[in-house]
Amino acid sequence: MELHKIILSLRTKNNYTQERLAEMLGVSTAAVSKWECANAYPDITKIAEIFGVSVDYLLGYDLTAKKSISETITQANELRKVQKYDEADHLLKQTLARYPGNAQLTFELARHRLMSARYYGKTKRAELLSEAARDFQYTAEHDENKARRDWSLQYLTTICLIKQDFDQASEYNRMLLPTKGIHPLVMAAEIQMNRCADEKALKGLKDELMNCISEIAMI
Repeated sequence: MELHKIILSLRTKNNYTQERLAEMLGVSTAAVSKWECANAYPDITKIAEIFGVSVDYLLGYDLTAKKSISETITQANELRKVQKYDEADHLLKQTLARYPGNAQLTFELARHRLMSARYYGKTKRAELLSEAARDFQYTAEHDENKARRDWSLQYLTTICLIKQDFDQASEYNRMLLPTKGIHPLVMAAEIQMNRCADEKALKGLKDELMNCISEIAMI
């Protein structure tokens, strides 16, 4: 990721306005705006200190990051398999603190919270789903990786279904319909079935599933 995009990502993830970051660095708001538009080059040492990251990270030279992040995700998945959900959550958050704004870690933490939410009580489950939705929304809007953006939209659709917010579920799923694959079509039928669980909706879901089976058979 380019420097100006990294600065924007770090500022957004830390909930700083351009004005607040400018104040912390002792520069003008216009200067911060120029950095984020790649129209000027900042003092990266000060920025690294403010956000608690390395200069190498800002320059995209953190060669150990990929290995560390990959190992963290693998370890978190293993912890989840043995139902150590809190430990997995802590591990992902701890690593994200070392690499703030990392898109892959943000996505994986959200995915972990969605997958583990079912094992908690009502209050904790709602909290985890809200946190997951927030990070999936961020990923869907800002991640440069298309696969993660699409998966984030799919997970947001699922969360809205769980919350029975069918209008919003339809909106997220609509964004996925132009992509290749049959899942958005099945999900559209599932949303309709949940919205009005009658014989007509069930028939619509059945017909859509049959169409998908036919499509797979022709691949």
